[in-house]
Amino acid sequence: MRSRGSARSVRAAQVPRARFRDAPLPIGCGQSMLAPKIQGRILQALGINPRDRSLEIGTGTGYLSAAMSLLGGATIRSISMRS
Repeated sequence: MRSRGSARSVRAAQVPRARFRDAPLPIGCGQSMLAPKIQGRILQALGINPRDRSLEIGTGTGYLSAAMSLLGGATIRSISMRS
């Protein structure tokens, strides 16, 4: 996966004062990014291992895909469509 810094910079770039809040972050088009606590719980539940492969459909910002890749070293395929 090519890292574009999304795991580190989405919150900071879009809403500087809200980067440390545990709340959904609006990302435009009436959609929002999951709260960090929810994303953390998803990552814990997945229990990603380096040999795992994952397909994420409806990626949105790519934050969760980037976090999965960084934490587990797994191979992540991510697909998202914008209208």
